[in-house]
Amino acid sequence: MEKVEQVTIYFGKIVGNRGSEGFHALLKSLKYFKIETKPVKFMRLSIDVSSIPEHSPDVVKNFVEPCLLRKLKVEAIDYLNGQLAELNATGTKYLEMMKCNFDVEIARDMLIDHETKDVDSFCVWSGDSDFASPILHLLDAKKRVVVISDGIAPELNDLKPDGLRVFDIKKLKDIIGHEKQRGLRLESPPSKDSWVLRPEVTVVHFCFYFNWPLGQLLVLRRAGPSH
Repeated sequence: MEKVEQVTIYFGKIVGNRGSEGFHALLKSLKYFKIETKPVKFMRLSIDVSSIPEHSPDVVKNFVEPCLLRKLKVEAIDYLNGQLAELNATGTKYLEMMKCNFDVEIARDMLIDHETKDVDSFCVWSGDSDFASPILHLLDAKKRVVVISDGIAPELNDLKPDGLRVFDIKKLKDIIGHEKQRGLRLESPPSKDSWVLRPEVTVVHFCFYFNWPLGQLLVLRRAGPSH
């Protein structure tokens, strides 16, 4: 019989926003939920092109990756600056970008779960390079670690020879559908080189970390064999 011991949600709060604060209040009212939160930061990015030289990428470079910027023709830079100038004429001189990630907090809790709980397997729904160090620590401790993402940082890709398993999130729907159709459950592998599906077996002591926009979700599930 499976048992969810605790669900911890990492989610940023927009202070003074009724929707954001109401969502946090709703989560706090639910049993088993623990909330890790911090204020969402609003970063102002200037788009004021009134004082830059002609053909200058000084403003555009804040929004375009350097590798792409080097490929753009001068005409493209001028066009983008012209679009920004039109926004400036309407009174828009900056854009606000919300930022609130919990990579440090999740990495911390992954290591705490490893040290203080009998966890065999860890699943991270993020391909961010910030998780490379804690994941390597878990792999060195002979833990099973899975990353599910639609993109993976080179630092994580380099950990595949150490046992890190990577799955494309776009294929997850097919995997779940196949599992549901056959009535099978994913079992912890007998070795780091193979994962198998067998009936009536669940993962025992499993930590699940989900990366949300502006927040992340951690689910700690301690499970036993199905009946």
